Amino acid sequence: VYESMPENTCSLEESQNLYNEMKKKNHKHILDLKHKIEKVTLSRQWKNRQLQGEEIDIDAVVDGIASICGGKSPDEKFYLSKRKKNKDISMLILLDASLSADSWVEGQRVLDISRESIVIIQEALSEVFENTSIMAFNGQTRQKCEYHSIKEFNTPWKQSVNRLFSVEPAGYTRIGAALRHSIHKMEKSKSKKKIIIL
Repeated sequence: VYESMPENTCSLEESQNLYNEMKKKNHKHILDLKHKIEKVTLSRQWKNRQLQGEEIDIDAVVDGIASICGGKSPDEKFYLSKRKKNKDISMLILLDASLSADSWVEGQRVLDISRESIVIIQEALSEVFENTSIMAFNGQTRQKCEYHSIKEFNTPWKQSVNRLFSVEPAGYTRIGAALRHSIHKMEKSKSKKKIIIL
């Protein structure tokens, strides 16, 4: 596997315009998906010893009474509160950039459909969690798999838009090698949950 960044063949202005068009066209889909993802990824967890909350924290009350009996001033945090907490998730999106992506479905090129899907997913995820990576792959022979870094986990999305629209179809579909390399990259992540979307 040979890892590299795709050559910028699309201008910054052109890629930003394409991105904005896709975002505007899919505004409703982005909002729907964002709502669904928030339901799955954001869970409510009890936080104890709060100044305000929905329930009485029995442990905090008992400790408060013990403090009073011992002649000490009690802590006034006697409540339990349910707060949303973001789950620890890393996601890697793997884009097929082989000649298969140059075929057409209902008047649209497969690669363009894939790019549009990535824009929708990225926009839906942007406020839920930021730990996402986008990679593209193709192969020349059995011995050579090209693995293009569009967005690393620590790279801002705005810096990655140009690379997404610069990827062009080439070579063969070497899914196995690209998937194994993606799994290897994900193993380095400290997140509890790891997802690869192909």
